[in-house]
Amino acid sequence: MTVTATFFEHENFGGSSNSFTTGTARYRGVHLGGLANEVTAMRATAAGGKDGNVYGFTNQNFDGRFASLNMAEGWTCWYSNVGPLNDDIESVLLVNRDKEEANLDAGFWLANAFATKLDEMLAGKPVRRDGDPVVSSVFFPSYDPGRVFLRVKQNLVVEVDVGANAEIFGVQVLPSDLIIDDYHSSIAYDIFLDLQSITRMRAEVAWVTTWVEGGLFTDDVFNQLSSQAMDGVGELNKALGALGDLTEVMAAFRKRFFSQPYLLPGFLPAMPPPESNFGGLGNSNDGATIVLPLRSLLQSVVDRGISLAAIARDP
Repeated sequence: MTVTATFFEHENFGGSSNSFTTGTARYRGVHLGGLANEVTAMRATAAGGKDGNVYGFTNQNFDGRFASLNMAEGWTCWYSNVGPLNDDIESVLLVNRDKEEANLDAGFWLANAFATKLDEMLAGKPVRRDGDPVVSSVFFPSYDPGRVFLRVKQNLVVEVDVGANAEIFGVQVLPSDLIIDDYHSSIAYDIFLDLQSITRMRAEVAWVTTWVEGGLFTDDVFNQLSSQAMDGVGELNKALGALGDLTEVMAAFRKRFFSQPYLLPGFLPAMPPPESNFGGLGNSNDGATIVLPLRSLLQSVVDRGISLAAIARDP
């Protein structure tokens, strides 16, 4: 039940190297240290009843561009040269996969609904979306290093209108001196996934992050935007309930139950065979995949550490 990966300094698996393994854990995330920005080749194997994925990221925080390897149980896959990511990989993620899984494209299910709801909330306000929402996975962030989150981030433009009866550094602003300034900003919601029951996933906002570019009115814009972002948490959690509804339909259709959901960066990787699906290049901002391991009733009970009597009371 383990994924093992080795990263090499030179092409064709030469030079210095570091090897890592998941053991029985779902994830193993590693900052490369001495090999950071030195990796040219990578190789990985999945064994012990599990499939696996390995990602090498260009940023320290398990994000940015990545090279991935996709291993069915017993397979070894490799890059003898990671091409455009040569000498650019700084962190790596190893993932133990299950044999039976259901999955959801988080970007497909969240981005459009989030944009629509946000447009409703911003109507009539001097704030507009700048592009489409970005859906991604966040692994072991510094503010909550023991957990993994699904993130929805939206860039914004805030229009600051300073007119008469205002003062800037003690100088009265006249109507003829009307100032309109745009502040680039963003809000991000980090969403934690777990099980509400063995047939339903729960998704709830755990963290909210607001950013505003520097300027004369940064503090005012930040305070107002942060308040509005927090006000939106309740509405977003309501909308996330639709994901729970969807997972209940999936469980009924599959006639299976769920274990703890987890996340993969980008789109769902195509696993070998065929051999051509050994890996690929991507970007963490391409999206995120929600994965729900499928279980029999007994397996789900064991995974969650609950009794059959409790399941009967609260299915």
